[in-house]
Amino acid sequence: MFAVACAPDYDDSMLATGEPTVPVGTAEPAPSADRAELSLVDHRGSDAVEVTALDNVFVDAAVRVDVGVTVTWENHGRSTHSVESRDGVSPAFGPTELSVGDDTAVTFDEPGIYEYYCHLHGDADHGMVGVVVVGDVDVPEVSAPTASEPPTSDVVSEPSTIRVPDDAASIQEAVDAAAPGTTISIAPGVYREAVVVTQPGIVIHGEDRNTVVLDGGYELDNGIEILGADDVAIENLTVTGYTTNGLFWTGVEGYRASYVTATNNGYYGIYAFDSRDGVFEHSYASGSADSGFYIGQCKPCDATVVDVIGEYNNFGFSGANTAGVTIENSVWRHNRAGIVIASLDNELLAPQQGDIIRGNTVEDSGDPQATRPANPDFDVVYGIGIVVVGGLDNVVSDNTVRRSATVGIAVSPNPAIQINFWPAERNHVVDNDVSGSVDFDLALVAIPDLGDNCFEGNEFDTSAPAELEAVAPCSGAPSADPTVGAPDIEHYLDVSDNPAGVPFDEQRKPDPQPSMPTA
Repeated sequence: MFAVACAPDYDDSMLATGEPTVPVGTAEPAPSADRAELSLVDHRGSDAVEVTALDNVFVDAAVRVDVGVTVTWENHGRSTHSVESRDGVSPAFGPTELSVGDDTAVTFDEPGIYEYYCHLHGDADHGMVGVVVVGDVDVPEVSAPTASEPPTSDVVSEPSTIRVPDDAASIQEAVDAAAPGTTISIAPGVYREAVVVTQPGIVIHGEDRNTVVLDGGYELDNGIEILGADDVAIENLTVTGYTTNGLFWTGVEGYRASYVTATNNGYYGIYAFDSRDGVFEHSYASGSADSGFYIGQCKPCDATVVDVIGEYNNFGFSGANTAGVTIENSVWRHNRAGIVIASLDNELLAPQQGDIIRGNTVEDSGDPQATRPANPDFDVVYGIGIVVVGGLDNVVSDNTVRRSATVGIAVSPNPAIQINFWPAERNHVVDNDVSGSVDFDLALVAIPDLGDNCFEGNEFDTSAPAELEAVAPCSGAPSADPTVGAPDIEHYLDVSDNPAGVPFDEQRKPDPQPSMPTA
């Protein structure tokens, strides 16, 4: 059960101000809360109520309605979400999976407390959870257990090593038995599991990166899902063939993926959401239908992506509504788009601000053999090596970008692809080496104005506007006309001629990757 607190209505209007916006009448939720943290919004007196599913949170997750009222869930996120009963037996809830843009409705004819969750982005108590309180029933002030409470275990009582399959028959059994400080050591083999972690402070370690394989068989949702459990590290193994994500942290402080291979997963390979203080390092991701590596909805994020390879994904790396992510010294090749950071409406905490992209090699963006996008709405960035979409105060420096199918490095507003217009302002693009781009090596979409974005010290052949470093210099006054050779944003919004791409479950498998040297 959950404890709730009454919440005032949220009454910001949907203006293009650069401030976060949610629908009128919405209580801004904790982005990835335990069930105990939900705030109850009273909708009694309303004939119908809507709950919005974003990535990865229900907005107005806890509502009180009158008997006989219909509640509608609408998926305005970037991924598929589900709405299903916490107890597994309540007839009011499916489970129902909602693709992007879909909705489902339930009419509540009996008083009661109806708890629900998205099994793709949480479990019954953590992550993407919600409740409908029908009528005037009392809501118990009882908190649900959280991941910060010490887990109980019949197998270990202090930090130790649990070996799979010697000490525990499955990875999940070992995780359930682990205490903080425990290392779970996995022997070579294929493990057909979807592992859920709610115990903090553990390390999940494969004895060999290429032969310890978690395989979803294109049927299971997440390879390893870490829900509200701080300081969980995953290292030296492979996750492949999951319909949603390979690795997925949500609502945590402290996370690490080291020497992980994530291939052919339905959305993200290695993914952190609403989390901070993390690192993705020495890892490889390919065949992801959204992004090989992803960090989203965190302010501050305090996260680093370093010495990784992302290839044949829809996006190599993408991040939405972040602040304080560094992507550096990594290789991004043969993706539909290389590195994408953006302000988006499908998550909370927009606008994106203050990331660093430096020292990367980005090659052959727009490869027709890259993975088909799970959501084609974002294919407007197809063929771009590095792009900032509606972001603020980012630094793009010292990168090498080669052979992009459209633009090498681009800075653009988010032109209301979803609801809001998000400007791009104060971004610095400096000291990059860009060549071989089909349209332009460098581009700035100056809508509504230059936005104090600047370009300086780059090696390039073509740009839009034509004299970009004179149009938007980082030092001194502009000395060229921004309308001469300005890019046509409408051209990029038309995605009808983009190659279809390869389905994630048909994508090529990678060569073996280096195992952890100090395993």
